[in-house]
Amino acid sequence: MRMPVEIIQEIFLQCSFRQCRLPPASTEPRLVLTHICSTWREIALRTPRMWADVLVDFEYPGLGVRGHSAISTWLSRSSPRLISLQVRRLFNTRSMHLFADLIIPNLHRCRQIDLFITEAELRQLLLLPVGIFSDLEVIQLHLMGGYPKLV
Repeated sequence: MRMPVEIIQEIFLQCSFRQCRLPPASTEPRLVLTHICSTWREIALRTPRMWADVLVDFEYPGLGVRGHSAISTWLSRSSPRLISLQVRRLFNTRSMHLFADLIIPNLHRCRQIDLFITEAELRQLLLLPVGIFSDLEVIQLHLMGGYPKLV
């Protein structure tokens, strides 16, 4: 007798309860589950909730091309679900370009966003159209450089 897909999905969700740092390590539980067998991979990839809580650290050493691809893939796997997103360290031009390419197109799907940014980056963020945050329920801004945390 086969186990129902819904039960397998729930087990997978329990295995992926914590936020994932992108790009992910090869030991990331969500990735490990996709490498067990083709059935498990298909189930995991059809469970957007597994991929909906992410941390993007733009200072991460492995961010390069592999990181760009991983972030893009991860965000597409979470679609169409609302996501919880934490973004850290946008302190250089390359990071800002990645943010513009990968994160801004997904801001409309953010239920919760936690940003560690500088005052200059905040000013850029405030220039975005208001409607882009249509499903946003919680935003936390951590202004880097000695400013107080805004919640």
